[in-house]
Amino acid sequence: AKIPKGLSDKDMLQGYVEQVTMESQFLAAEEAEDKRRRARAGLSKPEKNIALTGFTDELVEELGRKLLELKMELFRDGIKSYTMKAKAKTTMNVLEMNVGESHNVAAVLPGTDLKDEYIVCTAHWDHLGIGTPIDGDSIYNGASDNASGTAALMVLAKKFQELPVKPRRSIVFLAVTSEECGLLGSEGYCENPLFPLSKTAANLNFDGTAPAMRTTGVTLRAAGKTDMDALVLAAAAAQGRSVRVVTEDPAGGFFRSDHFNFVKKGVPTVLCGGGGEVIDKARQAAKPKRYTYHQPNDEYREDEWDFDGAMEHLNLMFSIALMVANQDEMPKWAKDADFQRQPDKK
Repeated sequence: AKIPKGLSDKDMLQGYVEQVTMESQFLAAEEAEDKRRRARAGLSKPEKNIALTGFTDELVEELGRKLLELKMELFRDGIKSYTMKAKAKTTMNVLEMNVGESHNVAAVLPGTDLKDEYIVCTAHWDHLGIGTPIDGDSIYNGASDNASGTAALMVLAKKFQELPVKPRRSIVFLAVTSEECGLLGSEGYCENPLFPLSKTAANLNFDGTAPAMRTTGVTLRAAGKTDMDALVLAAAAAQGRSVRVVTEDPAGGFFRSDHFNFVKKGVPTVLCGGGGEVIDKARQAAKPKRYTYHQPNDEYREDEWDFDGAMEHLNLMFSIALMVANQDEMPKWAKDADFQRQPDKK
């Protein structure tokens, strides 16, 4: 990335977003014939009731429950998993399939006495490319999702590199591809990791980091799964921010980004972001309200984007990563969690 030296972390974050967004526009122009991504863009719809689509009372009878009860539980407590004996047979007619090649990009900062254990920090560098035109615009820039996360990953690497005392554990900075096609890049890494997943202490994922305004608190989602919750509380307290602990996850955020492939392999993570009240309420009220998720208008606007909240979140995650890097033991799953550490494949 051609960013001038001597910039502050905030200026670097903003500069990386500008550059990555611009590069994505050139890449999008080259991918005009990429029908797979175009179809993917057209399927980006709200996931209302997706967890229970196709379920009937008969299918859930073996759980001793009724479908309505499960739906109410879903919206009250968030998504849960159930082991069922039911079997399904599916037939799929593939009318068209495009196969391509893409790459993950990784860098490693070696640790010291625990250098054979790792923290993997991730952000997906892809977006949707050329898609269905909206208001005459067919370029899905992905400035927030996820040029900002990629920029945050690079600033995080800079912060670790500049530490006067190197972390005990090694830090892997991993930019993954094809998240928008089904978390394929992170799945590829987790199936063929550079370093043993049994020795991977934690994954910290950056997805949609900016724009973000400063807030009085932090929201810790899908809490209670690992002992990393305590690290979030400590890092937030150091920033003078409160923490709202949310155990439910009705939107399924725990299952929807690259961290989930690490979770499935037993690597702990945390899911947290801004919470409480926005500090600059006047600016918040003055800003235009836009829906940009998976839309062509997800683009960088210098006069509207706020990086103060993004830097606050980045510093929070940096503190969490540094605590994980230097503590004696790797993070642990709660005993009743749906996921646990796994032995490496032979």
